[in-house]
Amino acid sequence: MPAGAPTEPTDIDTYLAALRPVLAAHGQLPDPDEVAALVAGLLPRPARSRWAGRIGPVYTTGQLQRLLPGHRRNPISDEAVRDRHRNGRLIGFKTADGRWAWPAFQFTTAGGRLQPAAEVLELWRTLPWQDANELELISWLTGLRGDLDGASPLEHVRNRGLDEPLVRAAGRLTGRLAA
Repeated sequence: MPAGAPTEPTDIDTYLAALRPVLAAHGQLPDPDEVAALVAGLLPRPARSRWAGRIGPVYTTGQLQRLLPGHRRNPISDEAVRDRHRNGRLIGFKTADGRWAWPAFQFTTAGGRLQPAAEVLELWRTLPWQDANELELISWLTGLRGDLDGASPLEHVRNRGLDEPLVRAAGRLTGRLAA
């Protein structure tokens, strides 16, 4: 195995391992449409969640470990990911199955690596992220708001920065959550 290659099986390894005996039972390679149907039957179905359409794509902790800048291009540790979250430098939430998910909206890319978007994290740190339900805050970030001319707080901070209307909107949310 090449240096730096993962030693644990990935999800695709699991599916390929399940697919191999099915293909071997055919004795020869079946029609490509049949292979596609077999593969599709082995892949997990995305969970239907009321949050998925609102939040957008998310990264797993393992993906962040490989995609965030580390020391000398080495992956960062799981503990480093959790530390960044505890310090308000990553936005994340626990899924129903207890895994962490990290919304893609908080990142930009540079040189094949993810970089936290400074303006998004600046907005995040104005919210009561340590004491509130993270999904509720994330939903607020991505929801369209009349007091921000129909934009989401996320769109607003990217286009106009952390200006007075956005600070007031964040303050109203903080007050509502404290009540």
